[in-house]
Amino acid sequence: MFRKCATELIFLPLILPDVDKILYLDTDVVFLRPPEDLFDLFPSFDDKQMISMTVVGWRYPTKGIPIFKGGLNSGVVLMDLEKIRKPEIDWMNRTLSIVDEFQTKLELGDQDILNVYLNRHPEQIYQMPCSWNFRFGHCTMGGKGRFQCPPARTDGISLIHGNTGTFHLDTFMKFKTVYDTFINFNLTTQQPSELVQILDINLQWVDSDSSLKSPCSAFEDFNDMMMWWPKKVLLP
Repeated sequence: MFRKCATELIFLPLILPDVDKILYLDTDVVFLRPPEDLFDLFPSFDDKQMISMTVVGWRYPTKGIPIFKGGLNSGVVLMDLEKIRKPEIDWMNRTLSIVDEFQTKLELGDQDILNVYLNRHPEQIYQMPCSWNFRFGHCTMGGKGRFQCPPARTDGISLIHGNTGTFHLDTFMKFKTVYDTFINFNLTTQQPSELVQILDINLQWVDSDSSLKSPCSAFEDFNDMMMWWPKKVLLP
């Protein structure tokens, strides 16, 4: 199994019996847009849809398991716990049976379990826009000059996900710069509008130094995608 507690998400309907809906996040994410906007996707679910995740968009790493389409990423998950707890869904029995069936192949814990489950119950997923779970692969996995998250070009990047340690790698400086900018910003002494200016300057700094590596720099409008929501939300 991927990590200790990597299957915690599966047990949330039981752990939180009085909660109807939840947003589950990996710890390596940075919101560029208000989180409540993501929660507002729930009304878009139809009667059967109860989970929302983004499609990976490139080759899924775990082999030997059935997956939903090209695979789903569990770094950002909306769950309608009220629907999941319905007796006819039989959530715990069905998910735990997947663990029993594929236990030697579930390299990514809850993500693999959810992929197998939603492969078998595709009517239960509402596909989350990739802009709400933007990963380095959106810049690198499409081949040269091919951007993997078109919605981000029209609506901006809402959340950046530093999976596989991307926030701490000098080979992905745009991601690292966003993380460092947020982690070093002091809300007790600085105004929110200052964050926009600092982030903009820092992203331009990456572009100005050819020694700094960032695959996302290949896309001229990438900074605009990153700055879209901070400017819209934080500037007067």
